[in-house]
Amino acid sequence: AETAALQDAIGRVLSSLTEVDRRLIELRLAGASTVEAANELGLDARVLRARLSRLRQKLRTEGVLTEWL
Repeated sequence: AETAALQDAIGRVLSSLTEVDRRLIELRLAGASTVEAANELGLDARVLRARLSRLRQKLRTEGVLTEWL
């Protein structure tokens, strides 16, 4: 039951994200650094750090934040 609730929460969060934010999560899960992810996405690393900060907050609010992000 706990796993199903977590999967539901993750699904809700992912469906509410922009394509760039979803791609950012994918890159971070794959082990990309912030700078590497910024280069891949064509964004300034400072902009990406701010985006990551907002993503972390959203994931905390939904109860799905993990160490990798």
